[in-house]
Amino acid sequence: MEVPVIEAENVAIGYITKPYGTGGKVHVQLLTDFPERFKNLKAVTLSSGKKRLKLEVEKAYLSSQGAVVKFKGFDDRNSADSLRGMYLVIDKKQVKDLAENSYYIFDVLGMEVFTSKGEFLGTVWDVQKTGGNDIYWVRNEEKEIEIPIPALKKVVKEVDISASKMVVELMPGLSDLIVPDKKKRKGRRSPRK
Repeated sequence: MEVPVIEAENVAIGYITKPYGTGGKVHVQLLTDFPERFKNLKAVTLSSGKKRLKLEVEKAYLSSQGAVVKFKGFDDRNSADSLRGMYLVIDKKQVKDLAENSYYIFDVLGMEVFTSKGEFLGTVWDVQKTGGNDIYWVRNEEKEIEIPIPALKKVVKEVDISASKMVVELMPGLSDLIVPDKKKRKGRRSPRK
């Protein structure tokens, strides 16, 4: 699950996409693997990167398209629409603990990646969700290459979040998947921020 970091100390758990009805509610696209947190929201910080609002939550519930939230003081469609495009953020200290060998995307992005023999491969610049295992896209600016690293135990041998370092054991044939730097190619999506 992509969890954008809005400011260094905050992590987004939702994104306001549009108003819901005429009573001041908004649709929220979930950016969390823990949607149940919306059921107990009492207050939240909204951020657009430029503007921050601390708001009291009157009502919040899950829907088939994410969540629906009603903020105190936002009582009509126009006031709710003014929140469109804002992220619901929490302090990084409030993120839920993950299972062993599971990591938040914001922890993996920017990690330096080395082989088990100490060779520097590059830096994780994107995490691709595949439905099975994630793929860590590692870019080496100097060599102008990118390497897709499958997030599998037999490949990823060590992850040290505090040192921002990952050690991998490249499987036979994985070096055949090394591609030219996507910044130089057309048709590849831009990195997540």
